[in-house]
Amino acid sequence: MKVKLIAKIFATFLIVSVLISMCYSTEANNTETNKQFYINSEDYLPNVLTTGPKTLREQEKIMEYDARTGETKEVDMEKLRQKAISINKKSANYQINSLDSYQPIKTKHALDLRAGTFTLQRVADVTMFPYRANCRVKYEVYGDEGVGSGSLVGPKLVLTTAHCVMNRNDSDHFFAEWNAYPAYNNGPYNNLGCGWAKIYYSDLWLSTHEPEYDWCICVLYDDLGEKVGYHGLTSYGSNSEMERLMVRGYGYPVDPGEGKYQYSTYGTLTDIQDGYFITNATARGGMSGGPMCRTTDENIIGIIKAGNLTSTQVVRISQNIIDIIRENR
Repeated sequence: MKVKLIAKIFATFLIVSVLISMCYSTEANNTETNKQFYINSEDYLPNVLTTGPKTLREQEKIMEYDARTGETKEVDMEKLRQKAISINKKSANYQINSLDSYQPIKTKHALDLRAGTFTLQRVADVTMFPYRANCRVKYEVYGDEGVGSGSLVGPKLVLTTAHCVMNRNDSDHFFAEWNAYPAYNNGPYNNLGCGWAKIYYSDLWLSTHEPEYDWCICVLYDDLGEKVGYHGLTSYGSNSEMERLMVRGYGYPVDPGEGKYQYSTYGTLTDIQDGYFITNATARGGMSGGPMCRTTDENIIGIIKAGNLTSTQVVRISQNIIDIIRENR
């Protein structure tokens, strides 16, 4: 009798041990899954929250590639900076770290500065500003269609992530059939949309693929921004200046929306690093490259890079980005 009882107890112990082990294994797997950041709709373009060596920033070079000539060259950023400083000394209203937005139809469309909610919301009217200055980015990946997002920041300028322009899984070759469509809503707005003729990017994106270098400025063939307007931008000099900022992001998620409709997300900054920040404004696949704006004036302060169910990683707008955009406006 005692032998049978001991056997039952031992069997029960084994079953409980196996169940506990399975639970821990499932929890660990779920935790690991939640750590993975995703934005692209394609599995072959994963995004993982990472941090890069800060010492590399001193070695950063800004590159310009012209598709019409096939020429790649380094941009003289010191020359651009000195030019900006010179203008700053001559104008009392000039801000070296900020650029104004442009609205061609001010009487009909105005900034919508409502706080919003902490969940993804479909934009009701993409023809209003600043929604119409946000773009659906489409490109070809191995014969399939890739979807990303971007924002107009000048008459012919679209700001997005580098990984929405270059395929990091194919030696960073440029995506084919790349086009940006402002105010896209299950189809182009007023038949507007075009590709890029020139791009600017950080050489450290190619060598490190670290988040703070995941940005790209595309010079378009057509002046889409002159027709629909474009965003203002602000670069913050210190992390402390960004504390307690409320932000709103925009993009074209694949789920929900199938990449056909513009959505907005709203939240606060939860972690601020030198080249990027984390916000609880959640994003989904397809929103990569979209703008993250401060709610007070809709100025872009970052570019959506990657996100999971609770957080979004955003590339900070740097002074280099501001200087290049100013020079090309």
